[in-house]
Amino acid sequence: MELHAILDDLNDDELIAAEMHLKGILLRRRQTAPSEPGEARLRQRGEEFHTLAEQHWKEAGRKAKASGGIVSGFGGGGGFGFDFKGRPTGKLSYEYTNLDECFVETLRFVAGQEIEIRERFALSDDGKELFYEQATKSGGRVEQHTESFPSGELIVPHPSSAE
Repeated sequence: MELHAILDDLNDDELIAAEMHLKGILLRRRQTAPSEPGEARLRQRGEEFHTLAEQHWKEAGRKAKASGGIVSGFGGGGGFGFDFKGRPTGKLSYEYTNLDECFVETLRFVAGQEIEIRERFALSDDGKELFYEQATKSGGRVEQHTESFPSGELIVPHPSSAE
């Protein structure tokens, strides 16, 4: 059989890749179909998350306006699906900026487990530090993490920022 000859000609790394591909074919044969209520709930959760992230963006806009700043447009995307066991998988992510701050909000499903992540990146007032804040929520638990880093030089200044 030709398949045996092909497999005999592969190195170890290629054999691993071939094995994973063939196992994927077998798993698709046994794939559990997601239920219509499951698909509807996943779609609804994505819409809820979009609305929440959009509210955060609008709040940031109100705060920025009060201090004379601006907030960028609201953008992002992603998608959900189901794994071979019928569990939700995928992500939605949205991003917006406020002068020296960047916010990223992500809803992710890993093997059916929902994880919500909100990140904030900001420069210190003197521009010497970059702050990173993360709040992760899953299974009714919230974990927060904060780090600071020395800021680097602006790699490619925008022509309008040169004075």
